[in-house]
Amino acid sequence: ANARDVGFRVARRCISNVLADEQADGSVHCTASFQVYRFRNRETAVYVGWYEMTLVPDGASFRITRRKATLDQEALDEHGAISIIL
Repeated sequence: ANARDVGFRVARRCISNVLADEQADGSVHCTASFQVYRFRNRETAVYVGWYEMTLVPDGASFRITRRKATLDQEALDEHGAISIIL
């Protein structure tokens, strides 16, 4: 599905404050702050929060084995669906 199919026109993610800590088992625990902007019907919705991830080595790269997004918003009434932050 593209952006037009799911009802929003554009979304932008800003990721900052990335921290990575290698664990004894070789995995990497990461945290990062995020801001996601969704533009739809001439309105802007902003989602703010942080990610927590666990990465494991996969050849010359890494694979995400766990990802959690925590929102700082106290209510989502005006925001609607939040699957965009994942």
